[in-house]
This record gives sequence, structure tokens and C-alpha cells, in this order.
Amino acid sequence: MRRCGGRNLSDLAGITGDAHWGIADPAATACSERAREMAFIEAHRYLRLRLELFCALPVASPDAMRLTRHLREIGRAEGATDRARDSI
Repeated sequence: MRRCGGRNLSDLAGITGDAHWGIADPAATACSERAREMAFIEAHRYLRLRLELFCALPVASPDAMRLTRHLREIGRAEGATDRARDSI
């Protein structure tokens, strides 16, 4: 049984949704080694934020349309690429 934020993820079983959670590729940082390290730290922070937001989603009565809307909102969180921010 998988858990997220203390909750059973089987509550979402059978419900699908999709979204682009794009963030800048930290490996593409063409600066100093320190700048690249900071880019990886920032990417980690952005991904962690998205996972925390995902784990906080209400699952009382999820449906695919609402789940997709929430996933897309998460994708537009801080650090989103233009593609993720502009997704409908």
C-alpha cells in the first residue's frame, strides 16, 4: 500500500489525470560548477514543492477532470517552465 502525506494512495486508484510539471533542466546550466550545483538544489526544491502539493490534494471524492485541473495548477507552481505555465 502506497502512502503520501500519511494517506493511502489507493484512494486515487483508477482515476487518471495528466499535466506537464516542467522545470528548467539543471544540467543545462552553462555556468560555473557552483551555479550548476545551485540549479540542482533549486530543481529539487521545485519538485519537492510539487510533490507536497500533490500529497495535499483532497481525495474525498476525486474525479478525473478535477484531478487533471489540480495537477495542472501544481505544474504552474513556482519554477514552472513557460510550457508548464501556459498549459491549459
